[in-house]
Amino acid sequence: MNQTDDEKLLARIEGATFGGRALLCTLARMGLALRRDDPVRAHLLLHATQAHPFYKGGRLLFDVLELEDLMLDGPSPAPVGRAALRSLTGSLADLARVLTHLASELKEAGDGEAVGEDPEASAPRDEEEPMSDLPELDSSEYLYDLVVLGILAEASRGVAGVSRSGSADGGLGPPSPGSLR
Repeated sequence: MNQTDDEKLLARIEGATFGGRALLCTLARMGLALRRDDPVRAHLLLHATQAHPFYKGGRLLFDVLELEDLMLDGPSPAPVGRAALRSLTGSLADLARVLTHLASELKEAGDGEAVGEDPEASAPRDEEEPMSDLPELDSSEYLYDLVVLGILAEASRGVAGVSRSGSADGGLGPPSPGSLR
């Protein structure tokens, strides 16, 4: 029996939904692992990003699209591998390059201050680390914050030479506790 075009389309949508679910669950589990292994860093990262429009917009979409329900529907999917996560962080790096370029132009025009370092100076590490020690998700957690932490944890893997202690080398590490006031 040949599949109709509609059946092929629906199969692709189902596959994309499963892939998105696996990605979100992996990121949330990475965020949960970060919070488990380094709760102070996790708190500082979330606190520093919660006022950002992308965080707020993402939270709104996460809630409106009921992605938490999708993530918790059924058994937990296997974690997505590092190679797939690198494509996500590559896209985020592209966005960061554009925003950094815009900030530089604004600074040159006297309209603002550019912050951070050139994202092109850092490249993701190529080593494949096992994802086997990621904790399972629990419906009692607010998963959006865990997804954000997972994204930040993965993105920080690609920032070469950045200190975890603060801005002495470009400001891409978590903020120092005094900078949050």
